[in-house]
Amino acid sequence: MKNILILLLSLWSTIIYGQTKIYTERGLPGHSWITFGDTILYSYGNYLKVKKDKFPLFASFPGSGVLVKLTGEEVSEYISNRSKFKFKVINDNGSDKYLDSLFQSGKNCPTKGIYAYDSRATISGKYRLFKNNCASFLAKSIKLDRIPSTPMGLKRQLSPKNYDRFRWNSSGYFKTDEYKLSPDKKLLDWKNYNSTWDGKQFAIWSVFAISGIAHGMREAYHADPYVFETQWKVLEKSFWGSDAWIRNYNGNDVDLGHKPEWFGNIGRDFWHTADEVDVWGLSLACTLNGMRNQPKKYRWANLLAGMGIRTVCAFVTYNTLRS
Repeated sequence: MKNILILLLSLWSTIIYGQTKIYTERGLPGHSWITFGDTILYSYGNYLKVKKDKFPLFASFPGSGVLVKLTGEEVSEYISNRSKFKFKVINDNGSDKYLDSLFQSGKNCPTKGIYAYDSRATISGKYRLFKNNCASFLAKSIKLDRIPSTPMGLKRQLSPKNYDRFRWNSSGYFKTDEYKLSPDKKLLDWKNYNSTWDGKQFAIWSVFAISGIAHGMREAYHADPYVFETQWKVLEKSFWGSDAWIRNYNGNDVDLGHKPEWFGNIGRDFWHTADEVDVWGLSLACTLNGMRNQPKKYRWANLLAGMGIRTVCAFVTYNTLRS
């Protein structure tokens, strides 16, 4: 048991360690920073007005922006000095090279503040509270479509709460920045598959199930037209009966001619009704599944799952009626 726990911890550290992470600090004024491989850290802010590695409210005033680059043990030391923060793992999209080039092209070292005359810091642009702060700076670096104005805004944009809970339709998740920063385009990458399991998907699978039940009942009826008379004690000329076909004629008399077929014979006898429910249900479920705003591999997976559900329902229904 101990060896298993060690193995699981090792796997977890392998997955988490070495990833690109964006940290957001709760509270006011809050702060955001980014790490690459847990060995390189970039932080942007008005460090000229900071005498220790904490951001007071007056550090939010306009001024020269300072880009800080830390490496090695300095990264873990910096993070350990922060409090009440969360991080989000994202796919590296070249932002490390962008930030490095930005750092290298910086004007000069700051002359005051905690990083005064420190080679780990460089002046970069103008700091503006709602236009060019730590959050908006990182958002531009990782190429977000929408630029947040606060660290909490960045956190919400990377992990939108409205997709954390069960919803009727979660397809919008695949248009969010959170997904764009951590896509699963590789065939064997399925980390976002559970995001397709929303109310609409379960409803589509339910239609597959109904189609399967109708198919199983129809096949049982085809194998033995008396199955419902035996199982449910229905009359032979009732909707479920072995002679239900005669209900498609006026007055249940073939000599009086067939009833109009505006909607086929659905609702008149079990055989035709089950056939329509099966065929139209299957067609509807496949069409709705294919129209979902999801990656193709997820749509195919959900389609195969739906067909599997239909097959199981048909099998169970048929054998239950025939037993």
